[in-house]
Amino acid sequence: MPQLDLMHFFSQFFWFAIFFTVLFFYISFNILPHLVTNLKYRSKKLVSLSKKIGDSKKNVVSLRLFHDNSIFNAFDKTNKKISRSMILCNSSVDKNLSLLAINFHFNKDYFRFLAINSFKEFIFDKKVKNEL
Repeated sequence: MPQLDLMHFFSQFFWFAIFFTVLFFYISFNILPHLVTNLKYRSKKLVSLSKKIGDSKKNVVSLRLFHDNSIFNAFDKTNKKISRSMILCNSSVDKNLSLLAINFHFNKDYFRFLAINSFKEFIFDKKVKNEL
């Protein structure tokens, strides 16, 4: 077996040690600092993004509260105006009904006049058509 031959074993061990040492220092001084800075940059970016997301959620909540309050105020004002107009309308109707009750005998005479005239027209139409 050639790999266990002492003559070749030392040269393979020597070049392995040199290659490993060079590779170790290259990784330690060139690649690892770039990886560490990249990881630090990522962590800072994640923190800033999470902070922005939290701020945007606060803004969304405040905007939603403003929207809900404005709709509630609009419905409340509309309800108050409608109830106020209903009260005014009811008071006007009550006032007019009380005036009609006071002046009922005038209205009664008017309705009697209308009934008599319509009855006369009915009789006249029936006489003209010879139905009576």
